[in-house]
Amino acid sequence: MGTPTCIICGRSGFLCSDLETPLRTVAEVRQAFKNHGLKVSDWAERHGVHKASVYQMLYKKHLGYHGKAHAIAVLLRLKNGDINEFINSRTDAARSLEAAQ
Repeated sequence: MGTPTCIICGRSGFLCSDLETPLRTVAEVRQAFKNHGLKVSDWAERHGVHKASVYQMLYKKHLGYHGKAHAIAVLLRLKNGDINEFINSRTDAARSLEAAQ
C-alpha cells in the first residue's frame, strides 16, 4: 500500500492524509504546519473551509463540535469522528461545478 493521501485535497504526508494516525495536540498540529512549510490559509482553501475557522481551532477558541468545525478537527487529527457528510458535500459541490461547465 502506498503513502496515504487526503481524500479531499490529495496531499500526502500531512495530518489530513491519514485519518488513522494517532490524535495530536494543538501544539503538535501547529508544529506540523511549520515543519511542512504549509500555510494555514492554503490548507483551508484546499479543504473548502474558512481559514479563520482553522485558526480558531489551532488557538483553542473553537472546539469543533459540529459541521465544518468538526471536520476540520478530524482532518487535523485533533479528534476522531465521522466526516462522511462533509466529504459527501464536497463531492456534490464538485459534481455541480463539473455539470455547470
